Amino acid sequence: MKIALASCTTPAKSSPTFDLGDRKIEIGIGIHGETRRERIDLKSVD
Repeated sequence: MKIALASCTTPAKSSPTFDLGDRKIEIGIGIHGETRRERIDLKSVD
């Protein structure tokens, strides 16, 4: 299970694999850009 704060750019595509937007976290993203489990708002650790 992984958490993404931004999309990766693969050499084959040369552009981001998805648009995450500001203040969002994507949970469950695969290392090759597989479908996420959930997208939530970024929250403070406080």
